[in-house]
Amino acid sequence: MWRLFPETLLEQFADNNSAAWMKTDGTLDEEKVKEFLEQMGRIYQAGKDGVDQMKAAYPQAFDDSQTPEYDRSYGTAGENVAALSGTSLFAVGGVFSPYDFATVTSFADLLENQEYELWNGQVSNCFIPINKIGVSSKSSEKDKALEFVQYLFSEEGQLLSKSDGLPVVEKVYDGEDYWKQGEEGKVLASGGTSNNVTGQELDYEIKVPSADKVEAFKQLGKTLTTPILDNAIITSAVCENGVRCLNGEIGLDEAANAVIQQVNLYLAE
Repeated sequence: MWRLFPETLLEQFADNNSAAWMKTDGTLDEEKVKEFLEQMGRIYQAGKDGVDQMKAAYPQAFDDSQTPEYDRSYGTAGENVAALSGTSLFAVGGVFSPYDFATVTSFADLLENQEYELWNGQVSNCFIPINKIGVSSKSSEKDKALEFVQYLFSEEGQLLSKSDGLPVVEKVYDGEDYWKQGEEGKVLASGGTSNNVTGQELDYEIKVPSADKVEAFKQLGKTLTTPILDNAIITSAVCENGVRCLNGEIGLDEAANAVIQQVNLYLAE
């Protein structure tokens, strides 16, 4: 449901577009920002009639005074359920764990003629650095802090968590231990929904994918070479002015210019 709101729509699609917004000289590219806002406007307007119909039919499900917060960690689970029920034609989201991938393959098997692929935006083959770590130059225990960071990038450290980002150490990523969730076909979770048109009850199970599917996904992951911008101040400037543009409060040129002014002020500080 988050894509029914301009702010969360913009925030989500910023993930696979933001890397295009910066020029090589470190300044913001106004034309790329304008292009992004224009495309988001087209997507939002294309679904606006349907959104208005849903608001009229289910007013209790909408609270225009509150905008749902976009959270990358949700992956594609909710989106896949919406696709299964017929509410959506496709699911959009990230894969940040072996379980996320199991969700993708399980719903692809349930939905006829469905497959998964990269959603490229203004830049192709982007990845999202989920966890970032550094050591403060003012740290009083710099040696111990560096030792901890080194541990996190060890094979053991990379296997500590399987839920919040894929490993960046190649040996761990290529290996089997990180991806293990049990035997192929093992049920990891289950749930239910209903068809949006007929009301028919629909059950689903999240199952461990085959080794071949995991290997294909691992190879796909190796094609991701461009980190997203992931700058909260710049993204906020784009999204705040983008919301005003999508709501018809300001025009496209005015929105793009406002973004440039805000960001240039920030970059100059």
